[in-house]
Parts: sequence; structure tokens; C-alpha cells
Amino acid sequence: MRIIPVLDVMSGVVVRAVGGRRNEYRPVVSRLTDSTEPLSVAMALLNATGANTFYVADLDAIQHRNPQLRTLLTLNEEMPGMIVDAGVQFSEDLCLLADVGLMRQVLGTETLEGPRELWEVGTDHPEVDVTVSIDLFNGVLTGEHADEWGVNTTDPRPAVDQAWEAGMRRYILLDLARVGMNAGPGTEGLSRELRRVYPDIELLIGGGVRNRDDMKRLEDAGADGVLVASALHDGTLP
Repeated sequence: MRIIPVLDVMSGVVVRAVGGRRNEYRPVVSRLTDSTEPLSVAMALLNATGANTFYVADLDAIQHRNPQLRTLLTLNEEMPGMIVDAGVQFSEDLCLLADVGLMRQVLGTETLEGPRELWEVGTDHPEVDVTVSIDLFNGVLTGEHADEWGVNTTDPRPAVDQAWEAGMRRYILLDLARVGMNAGPGTEGLSRELRRVYPDIELLIGGGVRNRDDMKRLEDAGADGVLVASALHDGTLP
């Protein structure tokens, strides 16, 4: 099981996620560092985990379509394994980010206009390493464009079906309601079902991972790795 540290960046500082309620996010308090500066926090997380992949959520881009390119490029220069969610809505957004050197991108169903954008990405930008994030809130597909996927949002599996048809093979299963809540992931059943239907996908799980027991349950459910922030800052996942 891989540990992928997470950096949630808002207004130039690293913040702690609180159940997806972004108006409540505040600068992170960590056992690993006294800093809230993105690069300093990122290096502390990497030193603590030895990870070779790093996930950055640019919340200014996700919420307001205002990507913090200077911060992202600084992080990318220091951490070539970084993957970034910069709120891509259309394939053109992905192209603009790739043009400045961000070649590993997360496309989240929360912001993506719909599955047709995945087809365009796969056709027009094969040079970009894409991971599709299935963004949930209490198990329900979330985001302004959730209905664009043409699925019952209480069952996110058809969204994976459409992404698979578009050629996508790497996925994040992220329940925003559970991030930072010390409540456990709660997505084991869906993870197990996705692994059964698509045995060859790369599957990462985010939201609520607290400790090694949670990691073991997710591994048993078919996950390849976990996205973690709060458990590292709090020390519950040493």
C-alpha cells in the first residue's frame, strides 16, 4: 500500500480540510512542521513518509477557477512526482496547465464539465498523465456538473464506467465529507466493487484514513494506495 501525502492549498497557505466544508478550512497545525508555507509543509510530509508521489489540491482553482500557478510550479520543480488537481473544467484547461509544465493532473468529477471532456483529453493530450477523481460527498457524486455525467448520483459507479470507456485507467475515490474528520474512509464497499469489475485499474482512496488499520481494510478492499493529510499531521499514522 502506497501512502500519498496530500497538500490542500488555499490563498497561498496549506490548510486543514474539514469534511469538505471549505469555508471552515484554516491554516494547518502539524506535528511535523510549524510552517504553513506549501513547500515547507510538502518537504516535511515527504521526509515523514518517503513517498514518491504527492497530491496537491489547489482550492483557489477548484472553487474559483483561479489556479495558483506560481505555487504549483514551485512545488512541481522540487517534487517531480507531484499530481495536481487544479479544478480542470474543460480539456483546454488541462492543456494550459500542461503548457507550463504540469504534466501529471487530476481531473475531478466535482469540476469537470462531463465525460466528453475525458474523451477529448485522451484524444488530444495523450502526453498528460491523467488520474480521474470520483468526488463524493457522503457517498454521493458531488459538484456543479454531477448531472452532466448522466448517472444517478447516489451510485457513482457509472461515472467510472464512462471514464473507463474514455480510456482512463487511474482513479481516486475521494469522499470529501470524511476528510479531516477522524471518521474512517467508509468507501471499502465501493472500492471492492470497482476492483472486481475493473481488476486492472490503479485505485487510490482518500477521505478519513486515520491509521494502519484503515489502510489494511482498504488494501483488503482492493486499494493500491491512500491519500493522507490529517493523520500525518496529527501523528495517528506514524
